Amino acid sequence: MPDTSELRRSAARAVPLAHRGRAAAPQAPDPEADDRARRRAARWQAQRPFDAPGWFDRRLAADGLDPAELALLLGESPTALAARLGPQGWADRLADAFDRAPAPAAAPRTATSTPSPSSPPR
Repeated sequence: MPDTSELRRSAARAVPLAHRGRAAAPQAPDPEADDRARRRAARWQAQRPFDAPGWFDRRLAADGLDPAELALLLGESPTALAARLGPQGWADRLADAFDRAPAPAAAPRTATSTPSPSSPPR
Protein backbone atom coordinates (compact mmCIF):
# COMPACT_ATOMS: atom_id res chain seq x y z
CA MET A 1 0.00 0.00 0.00
CA PRO A 2 1.51 3.38 -0.95
CA ASP A 3 2.18 6.03 1.69
CA THR A 4 -0.65 8.56 1.49
CA SER A 5 0.50 10.79 4.35
CA GLU A 6 1.67 13.53 1.96
CA LEU A 7 -1.72 13.48 0.24
CA ARG A 8 -3.45 13.82 3.61
CA ARG A 9 -1.20 16.75 4.64
CA SER A 10 -1.85 18.44 1.30
CA ALA A 11 -5.58 17.88 1.67
CA ALA A 12 -5.54 19.55 5.07
CA ARG A 13 -3.68 22.54 3.61
CA ALA A 14 -6.38 22.83 0.94
CA VAL A 15 -9.01 23.50 3.61
CA PRO A 16 -9.87 27.24 3.54
CA LEU A 17 -8.55 29.27 6.48
CA ALA A 18 -12.08 30.05 7.67
CA HIS A 19 -12.85 26.34 7.99
CA ARG A 20 -9.52 25.67 9.70
CA GLY A 21 -10.42 28.27 12.31
CA ARG A 22 -13.75 26.56 13.07
CA ALA A 23 -12.04 23.34 14.13
CA ALA A 24 -10.34 22.97 17.51
CA ALA A 25 -7.85 25.76 18.10
CA PRO A 26 -4.33 25.12 16.80
CA GLN A 27 -1.43 25.07 19.22
CA ALA A 28 0.86 28.08 19.21
CA PRO A 29 3.63 27.57 16.64
CA ASP A 30 7.28 27.66 17.58
CA PRO A 31 8.92 31.13 17.30
CA GLU A 32 10.41 30.38 13.86
CA ALA A 33 7.05 29.23 12.44
CA ASP A 34 5.35 32.20 14.06
CA ASP A 35 7.79 34.56 12.36
CA ARG A 36 7.21 32.86 8.97
CA ALA A 37 3.43 33.11 9.48
CA ARG A 38 3.61 36.83 10.25
CA ARG A 39 5.80 37.46 7.18
CA ARG A 40 3.35 35.50 5.02
CA ALA A 41 0.39 37.46 6.37
CA ALA A 42 2.31 40.72 5.77
CA ARG A 43 2.91 39.71 2.12
CA TRP A 44 -0.82 39.05 1.69
CA GLN A 45 -1.67 42.36 3.33
CA ALA A 46 0.72 44.22 1.01
CA GLN A 47 -1.17 43.02 -2.09
CA ARG A 48 -3.98 44.98 -3.67
CA PRO A 49 -6.68 45.63 -2.53
CA PHE A 50 -5.60 44.64 0.98
CA ASP A 51 -2.94 47.35 1.03
CA ALA A 52 -5.71 49.94 1.43
CA PRO A 53 -6.54 50.81 5.07
CA GLY A 54 -9.06 48.45 6.63
CA TRP A 55 -9.43 46.03 3.72
CA PHE A 56 -7.33 43.23 5.16
CA ASP A 57 -9.08 43.36 8.55
CA ARG A 58 -12.50 43.38 6.86
CA ARG A 59 -11.52 40.38 4.75
CA LEU A 60 -10.40 38.47 7.82
CA ALA A 61 -13.58 39.45 9.67
CA ALA A 62 -15.67 38.09 6.78
CA ASP A 63 -14.19 34.68 7.64
CA GLY A 64 -14.51 35.20 11.38
CA LEU A 65 -10.76 35.66 11.86
CA ASP A 66 -8.51 38.34 13.29
CA PRO A 67 -4.77 38.89 12.64
CA ALA A 68 -3.72 36.87 15.69
CA GLU A 69 -5.87 33.88 14.66
CA LEU A 70 -4.56 34.12 11.10
CA ALA A 71 -0.98 34.00 12.39
CA LEU A 72 -1.81 30.85 14.41
CA LEU A 73 -3.37 29.19 11.37
CA LEU A 74 -0.54 30.12 9.03
CA GLY A 75 2.10 28.94 11.52
CA GLU A 76 0.64 25.48 11.92
CA SER A 77 2.65 22.69 10.32
CA PRO A 78 0.91 20.56 7.66
CA THR A 79 1.29 17.48 9.87
CA ALA A 80 -0.28 19.19 12.90
CA LEU A 81 -3.02 20.65 10.70
CA ALA A 82 -3.87 17.23 9.22
CA ALA A 83 -4.01 15.70 12.71
CA ARG A 84 -6.19 18.52 14.04
CA LEU A 85 -8.66 18.54 11.14
CA GLY A 86 -8.88 14.78 10.79
CA PRO A 87 -9.60 12.91 7.57
CA GLN A 88 -10.84 14.84 4.57
CA GLY A 89 -13.42 12.75 2.72
CA TRP A 90 -12.30 13.65 -0.78
CA ALA A 91 -8.65 12.94 0.06
CA ASP A 92 -9.55 9.57 1.56
CA ARG A 93 -11.46 8.64 -1.61
CA LEU A 94 -8.49 9.71 -3.73
CA ALA A 95 -6.06 7.74 -1.56
CA ASP A 96 -8.33 4.68 -1.83
CA ALA A 97 -8.35 5.05 -5.62
CA PHE A 98 -4.55 5.10 -5.64
CA ASP A 99 -4.47 2.06 -3.40
CA ARG A 100 -6.77 0.09 -5.74
CA ALA A 101 -5.18 1.21 -9.01
CA PRO A 102 -3.16 -1.42 -10.83
CA ALA A 103 0.51 -0.73 -11.38
CA PRO A 104 1.12 0.94 -14.74
CA ALA A 105 2.39 -1.32 -17.50
CA ALA A 106 5.81 -0.60 -18.89
CA ALA A 107 5.72 1.48 -22.05
CA PRO A 108 6.64 -0.48 -25.17
CA ARG A 109 10.06 0.27 -26.56
CA THR A 110 10.08 1.82 -30.00
CA ALA A 111 12.86 1.79 -32.52
CA THR A 112 14.67 5.08 -32.81
CA SER A 113 15.78 6.50 -36.09
CA THR A 114 19.41 7.05 -35.25
CA PRO A 115 21.40 7.55 -38.45
CA SER A 116 24.10 5.01 -39.05
CA PRO A 117 27.66 6.27 -39.49
CA SER A 118 27.45 5.57 -43.24
CA SER A 119 24.22 7.54 -43.71
CA PRO A 120 24.59 11.06 -45.05
CA PRO A 121 23.13 13.78 -42.80
CA ARG A 122 19.77 15.21 -43.84
